[in-house]
Amino acid sequence: MDQKPTINMTVDELVARFHEAYEGKKTVFRNNQISSRTVIVWAEKSYRCRAKAEDLCNDSTIILDADDFDERECHSNGIAPKSTLTTSPSSK
Repeated sequence: MDQKPTINMTVDELVARFHEAYEGKKTVFRNNQISSRTVIVWAEKSYRCRAKAEDLCNDSTIILDADDFDERECHSNGIAPKSTLTTSPSSK
């Protein structure tokens, strides 16, 4: 049997039901920001150069700032499970 679903409601009623179903639910977003800066590091071997550059970043000799901002990606990860919510909006 091939039955087609029957929905006896308007588009506005359907949209209202979706809003009602998701009202108050928190959505998880992941925001990735990419910053970069070209820095010249002198070393005899490339692996030493990389290690030296990492050390300079780790000890805050090289600090990336807003001028080094390249791009941003924002992705929705869906609705946050209740178990992951640790604070309410009123506690902020």
